[in-house]
Amino acid sequence: LLDAVGSGVYGVVLETNKGGPEVYHASPVDEVNIQLMMDELKELNALNPDSFRGWFFHAPLAAIYRGNAAELFSYAFYNDQYVHLEACKQERVHAFIEELAVVLKHSFTDGYNLKVKCMRQTMDPVDPVWRPLMF
Repeated sequence: LLDAVGSGVYGVVLETNKGGPEVYHASPVDEVNIQLMMDELKELNALNPDSFRGWFFHAPLAAIYRGNAAELFSYAFYNDQYVHLEACKQERVHAFIEELAVVLKHSFTDGYNLKVKCMRQTMDPVDPVWRPLMF
């Protein structure tokens, strides 16, 4: 079920477990709303190392590389994987990483740290585990 709301597109996609159909994620916001969100985050001082690290299961800031940040912002702004984004959207993600680096007073290491994962609630698979009522 996909529903267009305003100028952004919101999607709800039901995904089956392993072997299911390929899932396409719709872009949740447009470029104007992304800029508004970024400005609001700066005004609220919500872009601080602790809140940013929280999206990476509180990994040390030095362990979060540029590729890890790109993965998070690709999900947050476009609800897609970085490699699937158009070039203009990839540039926008990198521009935000540069802005974030200035706000955090941190220089991101180039590359991708395989030991650090970010939270992507609507994209990462969920493996439910059955438990008896009493155990």
